[in-house]
Amino acid sequence: MPGPIEFFIWCACFVLEVAVVVCAIRANVFRRYLPLNLYMAASAIGDILRFRILFHYGYTSREYFYFYYYSDALLTVALYLALISLFIHVFKELGAEKLVIFGACCLLILTSLFSYFVIQQSRAACSPALSWSSRRISTSSAWCSRMFCGAPS
Repeated sequence: MPGPIEFFIWCACFVLEVAVVVCAIRANVFRRYLPLNLYMAASAIGDILRFRILFHYGYTSREYFYFYYYSDALLTVALYLALISLFIHVFKELGAEKLVIFGACCLLILTSLFSYFVIQQSRAACSPALSWSSRRISTSSAWCSRMFCGAPS
């Protein structure tokens, strides 16, 4: 169980995530920075769910373990897409947004392939959830490359 300092940091992060979304709505820039705001909202929702699962099942439970790591993996991909969208905003004035998109897609695909091969290599000694995640990595990388890079369906 988290101690008082960890609990305070957890609550402070939640408040700041909600504050970012509220400020974006008030400033009428929610849609302009949609991926960043969706990441912040998803992170706040994830914090609430993690907190609930932690206190319902406990810190050492499998439910908390799986939820924590799978939600963290999804939030990492969402953060990656949010940061790429910010880079696109910055490099749009220089006319280099297509180069940023191409580089981001290459990096996403290479990272997905690396993760897939690492999971395949250690698959024999791991749980069925890990084998499920290896199928999800290949599916999600294909979906992200089609959505973000504009590849034909």
